[in-house]
Amino acid sequence: MTSNKKPVLLIDYGGVLVDLTPERCFSAFDSLGINIRPYLDLCHQRGILSQLERGLIEPHDLCEELRRASGATKVSDEEIYKAFYLFVEKIQPERLQTLYAASQHYDIALLSNTNRIHWGQANPDFFILGGENMLNRFCKVFLSFELHLMKPSAEIFDIVVRELDRKPEDIIFFDDSELNCQAAAELGIRTIHAELHGGWLRHFETDGHLRPTALCK
Repeated sequence: MTSNKKPVLLIDYGGVLVDLTPERCFSAFDSLGINIRPYLDLCHQRGILSQLERGLIEPHDLCEELRRASGATKVSDEEIYKAFYLFVEKIQPERLQTLYAASQHYDIALLSNTNRIHWGQANPDFFILGGENMLNRFCKVFLSFELHLMKPSAEIFDIVVRELDRKPEDIIFFDDSELNCQAAAELGIRTIHAELHGGWLRHFETDGHLRPTALCK
């Protein structure tokens, strides 16, 4: 019997929904006397920041470690959070508008390597479109710090497939990391390597349908 469930568009957050501005973030941390560069990367975080993104420590623990490592003992947690906020920009309205149109034809889900600091910044203000919280249109939201797993691990994609209750080939995954796309594809998930700065929007028709040429071969 054929399933009547819609295909799922599985969307990454950083680099796809939001643009990343690392230099702005680095400068803010430099002004605090903290070198964040060894930990912060466009796709895969390292060291204690990786622990934060896997939900193994709390934001305050990260602040304590950064103060200890840098000697910037007088820097407050709030100052550190504000510097982290500068790593991302708000979601551009045209990206939310595209997802709104796509939601008429597909189920929409989110999968992100992120942490409580950045997700707290985004939710819900970044997702507002015309007074509506677009997060309500996502059937599932998968966050690394809640799952204690990070892309590109096979385990996180196994959870996604199971929770979405779809065959892998009925999931279309947008991510700016080729490594993450490759890991998903190895499990049978269809992938679109998303171009930065909203370039991935070109894969959609104006009515929200995905163009046939969009999928990675």
